[in-house]
Amino acid sequence: MLVAVCEDLQKDALRVIEMLERYRTEKQLDLEARVFDSAEELLDAFEPGAFQIVFMDVLLGGLTGVEAVRKIRSRDEDCAVIFITTSREPVRILTRDIRCAEVFKNLCVIHTVNEDVKAYTSIDALEEKLGGTPFLRCHRSYIVNPRRVTDLRLPLQAPKRHIAISA
Repeated sequence: MLVAVCEDLQKDALRVIEMLERYRTEKQLDLEARVFDSAEELLDAFEPGAFQIVFMDVLLGGLTGVEAVRKIRSRDEDCAVIFITTSREPVRILTRDIRCAEVFKNLCVIHTVNEDVKAYTSIDALEEKLGGTPFLRCHRSYIVNPRRVTDLRLPLQAPKRHIAISA
């Protein structure tokens, strides 16, 4: 049986391989694993029927595990998928410490006074959790805490030019 392990952190990929090796030995299975450090790399090597199981990290740099599995499913409905993650347990963040939040695809980065916290959530869900004031959604991908703004500089505007068009 050939399985794929898609994990971008080498130490976490090694942990999965160790667990698979213990399982293989315990159950006396013919099992081989191939490791991919990105969803794109896995998708390049993926062919229907090639892997019986894919162990897929949820949060990867670039294409997320969920997005990759959608593409895998469009090619092979029979391949088993097991989502894995080593994300931390829920982190409590004081709203007063939030400077701003931005979203890249499905990954939300919350910038606080102490650290940047990554969360797999939509900007809409985060905005709802923050509950409005003082937070402002200034763009479809950004939420700002005006109480943490220390400087506001507007870009210089180019002078307006008038163009005359003659017939």
